[in-house]
Amino acid sequence: MSVLGVVMFTAGFFTDSASRTADGYSLRYFFFIFGGIWALGWLLPVLLMFRIDSVRKKYREILLQQGQFGRAVVLKSEEVGNSEGSPVTVKLRLEIHLEGLAPYQVEEKAEIPILKLPQLQVGSTIEVLVAPAIPGVHMGAIKLIYK
Repeated sequence: MSVLGVVMFTAGFFTDSASRTADGYSLRYFFFIFGGIWALGWLLPVLLMFRIDSVRKKYREILLQQGQFGRAVVLKSEEVGNSEGSPVTVKLRLEIHLEGLAPYQVEEKAEIPILKLPQLQVGSTIEVLVAPAIPGVHMGAIKLIYK
């Protein structure tokens, strides 16, 4: 897609300024605009991936710096996605217990290694590392600790 965009953009330099599209617009500007869009069309998804990755790294750093060890009781565990040989996506409702704070509940999706699924049965207790200082962020700021 980007090669076509570069070709179209380059064609804009070689197109006569008097050339028009069927509906009367400048063919030169058409090549410049759409060629530029197609040539740079890959840029937005790439920038978005880098942004998402930087946000995840930021939350991981906060978790490691401000995190507290605690325990979580599994209130609900539901598989919502599975593909052979890879982690299973599980929707969890956890009741988090941290020292000095009232218990609270969070519900999020997490990718769980298939061999660790038995540890996440309803009623089981697991260790967690939590950064409670991040409002509105749950599993991104909670690390499940498997034994």
